[in-house]
Amino acid sequence: MSYWDAQLWATARLNQVSTILTEDSTHGRVLEGIQYLNPFAPAFDLAALG
Repeated sequence: MSYWDAQLWATARLNQVSTILTEDSTHGRVLEGIQYLNPFAPAFDLAALG
């Protein structure tokens, strides 16, 4: 994981944010409770975030 990706992950974890929207990670990946979703992936479902 790059430094900047680690910063995003740590910030999300510290602030109890459960989902990060990004193009830079595998869609659906979960890392210690933080889920990465690619909003441009065919499998992305905006309704699932609610």
